[in-house]
Amino acid sequence: MSTAVRGVRQRMALAGWTIVETPVAVALAWYVAHDLLGEPEPFFAPMAAVLSLSATKLLRGQRALQVLAGVTLGIGIGTAVKTVAGPLPSAAAIGLAALIALLVSVCLSVGFLGEGMLLVNQSAGSAILMIAVAGASTGTERLLDGLIGGGITLVIATVLFPAAPLPLIRVAARQVLATLRDTAAHLEELANAGGVADPHWVLDTGQRIHHQLAGLQQAQRTAAEIAGLSPRRWHDRSRVRRAGQQTAPLPLLAASVLSLVHAAAGAPEARQPLPAPLHQALHELTSAFTVLVADAGEVGAGNAAAHAARARRLASAASPADGPHPQLVGRLIEACADDTLRLTGTEDPTRRSTFG
Repeated sequence: MSTAVRGVRQRMALAGWTIVETPVAVALAWYVAHDLLGEPEPFFAPMAAVLSLSATKLLRGQRALQVLAGVTLGIGIGTAVKTVAGPLPSAAAIGLAALIALLVSVCLSVGFLGEGMLLVNQSAGSAILMIAVAGASTGTERLLDGLIGGGITLVIATVLFPAAPLPLIRVAARQVLATLRDTAAHLEELANAGGVADPHWVLDTGQRIHHQLAGLQQAQRTAAEIAGLSPRRWHDRSRVRRAGQQTAPLPLLAASVLSLVHAAAGAPEARQPLPAPLHQALHELTSAFTVLVADAGEVGAGNAAAHAARARRLASAASPADGPHPQLVGRLIEACADDTLRLTGTEDPTRRSTFG
């Protein structure tokens, strides 16, 4: 129960003010389209707003453009099919509109428009709604509704209340590091107990790390999008670029940790007990990740670098006499330590902390 509660709190913290901003945008889109412009049923306006903002700060501008493109495409296709098939909804007309919308949107799904399925889903959904529930409204009126919802979203996301870009990168980077910390801690437990990693744990760990890296990439792109488009965040452009450069070693570090995971999952008959220095090296590596998760400043980076340097020295003590498996583990720990040192900027004294 406590784990579930912590998960809910973390998700709510990540959503933040988007839980408030999205309903405001939905209500405002309806008010503009219905009360100010006199549209009787402007359901496309609030739909476009909620799909663009949702409950996440990531890629809002991109999602708004995808929604606008999908709404435009779907309304155009739905209007054309409705003109040919007649004003009354029918299963054949709805199926044909969905088919055409899916084919066209898939063909147009290139670049940022093609990321995810929002363009495809929105175009097909809009085409269906144009036939099923659009009533007497014209395609132009429905298109105006979608533009109102998407436009309000862009104003809120880029002009009025743009998210702070740097915390997006910091939170995503810490999530990756927290996963690496938990992974290294489990490997340390296995080494101390002389056990072999569970294949299910290995698979789950790999999926979790790749998921976190994808989240980091989205956060970096969102931060660059905000800093480039929002006048209120233009002053963060250089810091966002620097943060992107400083977190660049994280994927390489994650790959090194995953290699260490695969070595821990090796066949028991091919494994030799790890010598004590390698046990201590794993502990130092776990400590480095723990420090980076807890302290994102320069002091934390320096302490993490010290732990990583000690891990590297201990791992380099593995000799041919220890056997091939301990040697492999030692080399992989050295690689993890080297990548951690790059992450903390230790190799270049002019660089600041990864997250500073």
